[in-house]
Amino acid sequence: TSMGNSSRPLRLIYQTKTSLGGPRPLTQRQMELMADLLQVLMPGCSGVKRILQARVPIVKYSNDFTGLDCDLSMSNMTGVYMSELLFLYSQLDPLSKLLICFVKTWAAASLLTNPSPGRWITNFMLIMLCIHYLQNLKRLPPLDVMVKAAGPSDDRVTDDINCTFVRDLSRLNWSRSCPSLTPSKILRGFFEYYMNYDFGSYCVSITTDARLTKPDYSPLYIVNPLERSLNVSKNVSGEELEKLKMALRNAAWVLESGDMPFNSLLTRLGQSSNPLPPLLQTGHRRYASPRMVTVKELFTDS
Repeated sequence: TSMGNSSRPLRLIYQTKTSLGGPRPLTQRQMELMADLLQVLMPGCSGVKRILQARVPIVKYSNDFTGLDCDLSMSNMTGVYMSELLFLYSQLDPLSKLLICFVKTWAAASLLTNPSPGRWITNFMLIMLCIHYLQNLKRLPPLDVMVKAAGPSDDRVTDDINCTFVRDLSRLNWSRSCPSLTPSKILRGFFEYYMNYDFGSYCVSITTDARLTKPDYSPLYIVNPLERSLNVSKNVSGEELEKLKMALRNAAWVLESGDMPFNSLLTRLGQSSNPLPPLLQTGHRRYASPRMVTVKELFTDS
């Protein structure tokens, strides 16, 4: 462009500073900005939490209009493919959705999970436990079987992570070989299975039907199905694992004692905002108190 009588063109140049430390700091700053926009400008978005130091920086928030909890990330397609895998498993066994829903509700009522990141069990870990248990019952196939059945249209690779598995379940050469079980027996079996599971020696993995030995000394080792060298439960402390074992024993005892019919426990999931009976909600009274201690409580005379 020219201005006035000048014959020389004028150019507008926009120069950015070089990002120090690679793309990760830039991603963290962009995620911080997105969190601010959600918190200030987006109606219906509440409980915005910035988890920017995680391996994959995310922003968690709740949508008050839909009642959904959302995770926001940038350029992380593995999360999309993981959701796709979990959806396919739910299609293979519709009872898996009921079991997962119950276990997540039970864990929250037993104070095993926490909306804030930390050393405790997460809902994703509970989903892995449910799928592994159903695979042990031969109700769901290992991921290796789904990978073997994949075709050329199923190829997915993102950030050097192979996310290939069959998407068209009609091509899956696998048939359920377990006897027919009622939902109540499946639920009771879940608590009994993990009540006796040797977490100290073995991983929990949905990739294969073989029992894998733990490669390190983490209290709990749950194999990431898409990045198999990673432990998705690396954050879980030994104390939290012991609380999980105790809660499993308490729940198994409640179901075995017959204080409430099994089917009633399952059907009430969709009928009440607090679907669990009082005894199953807290086990013993020690589960009813919050695990976090405030500074004020430390200096309160008792």
